[in-house]
Amino acid sequence: MKRTLLKPMLLLCALMAGSGSVWAETGTVTITSGDLEGSSGYPTSDQTFTVSNIGFGYNTSVYKPTVNNTPSGWGGGQVIQFKKSDGCLYNTQAIGKITNIRVYRATGTTNFTVYGGDTQNPTSEGIASNAKSGVTSDTETIDYTAYASKSKKTSESTTSITYFDFDFSGSKPNYFTIKNTSSSALYLYKIVITYEKTEITLASACTDGEKYYGTYSSGMAFVVPADLTVSEIKVADGKLALTNYATDDVVPANTGVMISSATDGAHYVMLTSDGTSKLGTNNMLKASGDAGIDDTAMTAASDSDTKFYRLTMHNGTQIGFWWGAAEGAAFALGANKAYLAVPAAAQVSGFSFDEDMTTGISSNLRETAADGRYYTMQGVEVAQPTKGLYIVNGKKVILK
Repeated sequence: MKRTLLKPMLLLCALMAGSGSVWAETGTVTITSGDLEGSSGYPTSDQTFTVSNIGFGYNTSVYKPTVNNTPSGWGGGQVIQFKKSDGCLYNTQAIGKITNIRVYRATGTTNFTVYGGDTQNPTSEGIASNAKSGVTSDTETIDYTAYASKSKKTSESTTSITYFDFDFSGSKPNYFTIKNTSSSALYLYKIVITYEKTEITLASACTDGEKYYGTYSSGMAFVVPADLTVSEIKVADGKLALTNYATDDVVPANTGVMISSATDGAHYVMLTSDGTSKLGTNNMLKASGDAGIDDTAMTAASDSDTKFYRLTMHNGTQIGFWWGAAEGAAFALGANKAYLAVPAAAQVSGFSFDEDMTTGISSNLRETAADGRYYTMQGVEVAQPTKGLYIVNGKKVILK
């Protein structure tokens, strides 16, 4: 599939891609008994479960949801049961910027406390279920299956249960703990965690006509959404090659990545705890950090060891990673973006995308020197070019 000729565009790629939002969009993670592993007895040690890529652990004295551990009239596995005052549930993997936790109490009046904090299994910043501040409650009608005894279904029915909203919008913790504070068993129908998403903006000018491109990095790891292609870059066979993350993969904190999408504008990611780099230490994209990198630092970086390149439109027409001096403009790079760090021995002005880069998967980036010389599509210099397609100063030229 061939690329169409790009129209002249402003150099906005590096300026806009990867900006953060103040309050743009929220997401939710819901936990029900069906998401958690069942047992007829107590766990023997801490255990971790997975719900929408977020791990959850029980402490050592908690009943898990099974047919044997449910209140009268409820079907097996329809509730999460906490044993007396010993039981708690907590997330072992961060959910970035939690703003609210809604807890549905299936039956009874058992009290419990929700704790928020930035370390796993927090026990401070607690808000009790019957507190007057920070908690509101209401009822909701839900469908359930009634049982006369173990595994003996009697009917499909509805009931009204109480839910409690725990407001954490002021502190936005990354971890929480739900702890039974009563001497009675606690039965929960479900738990809904609301979190603030982080916005990534792809500039409308940074495009090859089919996709929009940008760079991103974050101080926390983030989950790859379905509407973004997220790539690390490494050196392979003398070229730069893309390695893509899959949807729902976790990109590690402070990892520079290239992002692309079929649509420009705002895209959103969920912050979480650390993942694993696709390339290990071989990723050539580096994070700009929370403070970004100023023009002096970016220019000075092109020293005897390394040259820094940023994603931009070369001459307003050719997308790729280009050195700032070649663009004739300030080279400052904002916060939460990424730049390409290449050994200075490469001595090239930029790296442009391959013609057949339709998906970004296993495709190469081709280096091109802005020196007036002729290069083949494979980057080989030609002293006396004849008829054919060449790269000259980063542009495609056809000799007839």
